[in-house]
Amino acid sequence: MPERMSGSRGLLKPSVSAPAPLSTTVMHQRKCVIIGIGAAGLMGVLWLVVSRSSCPVVLTIVGKEPSGMMQEDEAEFQILTLRMRNCTAGRLTFADDGIRAEAKVRNQWVAANPVSKPLDVGSYGDLMVLVPSGAEGCRLGISYLPEPPN
Repeated sequence: MPERMSGSRGLLKPSVSAPAPLSTTVMHQRKCVIIGIGAAGLMGVLWLVVSRSSCPVVLTIVGKEPSGMMQEDEAEFQILTLRMRNCTAGRLTFADDGIRAEAKVRNQWVAANPVSKPLDVGSYGDLMVLVPSGAEGCRLGISYLPEPPN
């Protein structure tokens, strides 16, 4: 039974021994379940990001310049210089035909020509690719053999 608080008019002191209403208990349990599911989902996403196997080669465009060679439509081919960074501890060795290049021109992928190919890459190596004028993008198919560190 609630008691009157001393020194106040008509205010009742709630009883500490009374159980919480059932709806409050259910809402608290639902809240805990939702927070638990959210935390588990966040941990799952973090695990996927951290554990995802990364590609051993990272490509970055470091230069683009005219090649001095003309296409059939009088436009000049461009030379892209791509830096190949090796993310492994060892070296990467490429076959003679281990690098294939394509350039995206007017929403179509056309053949591009790698003009200088590194035979192997320690920490990094540069690759030059001849692409048509107006190329919007470039993609490479790379066949390599990883070598363990010495």
